[in-house]
This record gives sequence, structure tokens and C-alpha cells, in this order.
Amino acid sequence: LGIQNLISWAGDVWAGFGILLLLAFPIIMLLATGGVIGILWLVKKYALYREEKSKIECAGCGQPVYRRAVACPNCSEKLEKPAKVGLFGQSKKQQQHEYLYWEFYERGSAQAIRTGKWKGVRKPMLTGDLELYDLDRDIGETNNIAKQNPEVVARILKQMQQAHVPSPDWKIPSKKRPKPGKS
Repeated sequence: LGIQNLISWAGDVWAGFGILLLLAFPIIMLLATGGVIGILWLVKKYALYREEKSKIECAGCGQPVYRRAVACPNCSEKLEKPAKVGLFGQSKKQQQHEYLYWEFYERGSAQAIRTGKWKGVRKPMLTGDLELYDLDRDIGETNNIAKQNPEVVARILKQMQQAHVPSPDWKIPSKKRPKPGKS
């Protein structure tokens, strides 16, 4: 008799609790959803506030412009240096580098450096002659001006020497390749 009463009592409690859950759960979920939506709305408002606060004045027309903009939308004047954008849209200070260096081992190998308005390209890497381009005047890299700027060529060659790190995974192709059919 005691166990039957206990089971009956547990069933009655569970039934009552189940009815409360069925009634209360939707209300609890609505309140939780409303709370999350409210928090997201506040975060959005704060982000917009920070964005508006970070605008800078355009030198051409005086209108406020986003720091990340490349040019003013009102007068189309280019901005000095657009800000770097962080993960959540905030402006980050752009780290300045003296040059950008890259190299390729494919197609006979090549090295290149971009420093300011200058771009130097050397094919094949380490041994070839340096081609120099003024990207402000020759964006298509059609006019090699290395002979007219020996001091820039010397500086870029020194930077290439400093930046190159030999890799055991990549071998620089030799200048002379055996002709097909001969060993």
C-alpha cells in the first residue's frame, strides 16, 4: 500500500508540474528572447555611436567621413590613409612597414618589393637584373627606370637580400636547364 501511494503521489506531482511547464515555458522563452533582442539592440546602438564619433572631416568639403573610407562620398577627394578595420568593424591603427616583399619559385623564380611609389622586380631571383617601376606614373609596369635611379635600385637590392630567407622546401632553379632529350 505504501508504494502505491508514493507512486500515485509522484504521478500527481508530475502532472501538476507538467501543466506548469506547459504554461510557463513559452512565457519564459518569450522573456529570454526579448532580453537577447534588447541586448543586441543596445550593442548595435553603441557601435553606431562609436562609428559616428570616429568620423573625420574631409579636407575638400569639410563633411564628416568614415575613417575607413577611401574617398569622400560628397566631393570624391581621396583620403590620406584609410583606417584598417578590426574584426567587429572598429578602426585599428595600421602598422607601417618600410616595404612589402614577396618571391615566387615558379616559372624560373622572381622576387619583388614594393616600397612607397617604387616596385622592384628581379627575375630570376637572387641573380637577375632588377627592374624598377614608379607606380605613381606607371601603374602598368611598362617603363623600366632602373638605370635612371641607381640609388633606389641599390636600396631595393639590399632590402631583397635582407628579406629573403632560404627554404629547404623550395630550391631556386638553376640558370641553365638541360635541353629535352639530353642528360
